[in-house]
Amino acid sequence: TQKSDRLSTGALVEQLALKGDRLHYKLRKGTGPEEGWVSIKLTGKDLVVPWVEMGENGPKRRPPAWKVVKQPQIEFAQMKEVASKNDPGDYYGIKFPYTKDMIVEMGPEWLTQAFHKSGVLPRDNAVTKISDAKEFVGGGAGLKCTFTVEYKKDEPYLHKKLFCKLPHKPGTSDRYFVSCMWNHDRPEIVFNIYLQESVSFRVPKFYFGDISAATTNFVLITESIPWAETGKKDFSPGEIEPAYDKYKDWELPDGGPMYYLACCRALGKMAGYHKQKRLHKSVDEMFPMPDPMPRELPKTLPAL
Repeated sequence: TQKSDRLSTGALVEQLALKGDRLHYKLRKGTGPEEGWVSIKLTGKDLVVPWVEMGENGPKRRPPAWKVVKQPQIEFAQMKEVASKNDPGDYYGIKFPYTKDMIVEMGPEWLTQAFHKSGVLPRDNAVTKISDAKEFVGGGAGLKCTFTVEYKKDEPYLHKKLFCKLPHKPGTSDRYFVSCMWNHDRPEIVFNIYLQESVSFRVPKFYFGDISAATTNFVLITESIPWAETGKKDFSPGEIEPAYDKYKDWELPDGGPMYYLACCRALGKMAGYHKQKRLHKSVDEMFPMPDPMPRELPKTLPAL
């Protein structure tokens, strides 16, 4: 049978290359040439638009292919020099900000690129403004900040108030122990990229995250949780309690048991999902048991 020389309306194609308004494609669904070039616009009208599979919480993300990344041993004296480099991330392959000031400087253009890469933002939408970036102290595993964004098109599944986790400043013992000796940063990035949507409990919506083994720099951007004000005791259904300080169980309404039970139940469900193979197929490779402590500690190890 003779094949049509045009793509059918509603055809699904894979982008192989894009040069200006010309798209090099491979046909995935529909009728027409199996491969070729088409114009994506004609006199300002869209002829080919990005296809997004929508779920309950917006576009369905397609995480990058999983790969094992080995972190090289880095000496304490090397940290400042190593961390001053802005290398691409190990998973999404783009450069990223790793301080609050860099987020503001790289601005809406980078956020748009990152959110397109992660799949949370459709290609026909963009971040247009970033404002109110504030760093704050909370926990000891890294620096934190919040900022507000505006979009070209508001959607119910897009959050405007975002939270960002960043590494400790280089040259400090906190940065060296957390990022090098204990390697605490990568598991959190891996969880958010690959496992967030398969666990049995709700976690803050992931917008972008990546890490570089060569520099130990990382960034994690999620929705900002609307915590209730500190001291509030009565809550409506769905309202989130205040963020209680670590190791201060006496501040919890019941002293702790109800909260620890909820945590243990959630962990038990996740263990059950693991046994049922409902998590990522490479989850054991993603979170391996740590190697035994080496007999020889790195040189110039900072004091605790």
